[in-house]
Parts: sequence; structure tokens; C-alpha cells
Amino acid sequence: MTRAVVFIDGNNFYHNTQKEGLNPNKIDLRELSKFVSNAFNCEWKETIYYNSIPDITHDKEKYHSHLGFLNSLRYLPNFTVRTKKLQTPSDKTLEKKKNELIRNMDLCMECTSQIEEEYLKHLEDLTKKEKGIDVMIATDMMKKTLEDECERIILVTGDSQYVPILKLIEEQDKKPATSFVFEGYANELREEFDYHVLRKKDLKNECYYTRIEEE
Repeated sequence: MTRAVVFIDGNNFYHNTQKEGLNPNKIDLRELSKFVSNAFNCEWKETIYYNSIPDITHDKEKYHSHLGFLNSLRYLPNFTVRTKKLQTPSDKTLEKKKNELIRNMDLCMECTSQIEEEYLKHLEDLTKKEKGIDVMIATDMMKKTLEDECERIILVTGDSQYVPILKLIEEQDKKPATSFVFEGYANELREEFDYHVLRKKDLKNECYYTRIEEE
């Protein structure tokens, strides 16, 4: 049977499943890997999961909770976790970005003062950057391809930036595929490669942790 290695773009998957009204914390990523492999008539071999690590200085509770989640994944059989630190711009860069955003809105002075405080609250989250994750995913996919460790590469993401590397993998006769929830699933991925849409019903019935009752 065709062997598949599953690569999960963690941040992309987390935020888009939330937009679909799902609780990403309830999704068993190992069962998800088996489910998408089966969707392409493959035998699941292993999964590599990619995620960023937040800055501890911004929210210690969130930081430790996230590390606990990542560590729990590392104990799963045939499951590898790869991470990068989530980078935050300097205060000077944030101030410059804030001023640019407000100026481009072309508001009157009264409106500007009303929204400025709200921008200050949320600007940092909007400008955090997850650098290096996409390069890690692309490199690992190509490495698995060249080392001939599987017959199928399955990428769980909705991001079209991976189209070039997937085309290169396709040239190696590995026939890449993608799987994602409908929300945020780029048309380019669905037009270029075999794809599978993760439906809300299937995720709940097949991939949710069975020990957690639905709210």
C-alpha cells in the first residue's frame, strides 16, 4: 500500500479551524493524520507538525500552556514536532507601523484619537511574524522525497505559498496532495494538486478526542 508522510502547518490549521467554528484543541492530530492519509488511499507512515513558540514575556500562562501542548505531541508514536520562535517587532517598529496604519485610514483628528488606543492594544498581535516555518516545511518535504521514505507527500495547509515546492516534489514522481478545511483553502492548491476538504462533520466524528464531550 502507498505510504504517506503528513506535514501539518500548525498555525495555519489552528486559526482556520477556529474560523470554521471548530475547537482545534479537541482535534487529535494523530487521528487527523490517519484520516487524511486514508482519504488518499494511503497508509499513514508518520507526521511532522510545525508550530511557532510565543514570547514568554508577553503571556507566561499562554507560553507554558503552549509548550505543554507541544510536549504532549512529542510522545505520540511516529510524530515529530518542529518549532520556531514567534518573533515580535521592536517598540520603534510597532510605533511606526501604528502611525502608518492610522494615517492611511485618512480619518479626522477626533476619530483618530478614538481608535488609536484600540490599535495600541491589538497592533502587536497583528504584526507578530512566524519566520522560518515555511522554509522548514519545504525543506523537510523535499528531504523525505529525495530519501524515498514514502510514496506520497500530504501537506495539511491552506496556504498557496507552498505551490512551488509541491510542484518540485511532483517532478520527483511523489504526487503531492493537500488537505484542509474549506475556510482558508487556497484555490491554487486545489487547482494544482490532489486535494481533500476536511469537513466539520468528519473532523468531529473521526478526529476529535473521544474522551472530550461536545459542548
